[in-house]
Amino acid sequence: MAGHYADLFMVSSNDYSSFRYSGYYVTLIPRTFATAAGANAWCDSEGFAIGDCFAKRLSHTAGPDGNTVERG
Repeated sequence: MAGHYADLFMVSSNDYSSFRYSGYYVTLIPRTFATAAGANAWCDSEGFAIGDCFAKRLSHTAGPDGNTVERG
């Protein structure tokens, strides 16, 4: 089961062009990784379910293509 994170916060998908869909609130835990694989390995190590944690690059200018790497 995922741990507790004092630094998590929520954003609106409306505020980022890297989300494919608007109108969602997204919970973020601010961690940085050199690769998407590294981010997804962290999700695994923290015990998150596959659909609940995955690598996502946030952008105000880039579109959604190539900015998400789901775990699988």
